[in-house]
Amino acid sequence: MIRPVFLALSLGLAATPALAEVSISVVHDAVPAPVLLDLGPEGPSPGDQRIFSFPGTDSTGQPVHMYGVMTTLALAGAADAFDVRSNAMTFAFAGGTILTQGLGLYPPQGSTLAAETVLERAVIGGTGEFAGARGTLVSRHLPDDTWEHEFHLH
Repeated sequence: MIRPVFLALSLGLAATPALAEVSISVVHDAVPAPVLLDLGPEGPSPGDQRIFSFPGTDSTGQPVHMYGVMTTLALAGAADAFDVRSNAMTFAFAGGTILTQGLGLYPPQGSTLAAETVLERAVIGGTGEFAGARGTLVSRHLPDDTWEHEFHLH
């Protein structure tokens, strides 16, 4: 019986501590054109990927770099419909990274969300001072083509 207790204590001591409730804001200018990989049939199709990399700043003025891969999962079925795309992004801060994942509705010919659109994604982890992070990321594409990302971590 000593072994299971020892194992439970050992695992408990080795666990990464979770973050307390924290909000972090990141802003950046217009998203530069992505690298587009046409991976399905020629032209827009499920499986196509867009790869992004661009700088921003947090609310304290510190640099943050964003790296993302967006994959088209379904094409718009009508002229006023949207493509469904999966988005995985890593936000690299001086003290670690925050990883996000989610789905969004995107204009068929656009590389980003339409202006004045909001997208919520899951925070699925982090490194460094963000190790064990969980929560949500709310991204807003503002009318002036800038962006605001608000992390709600716990």
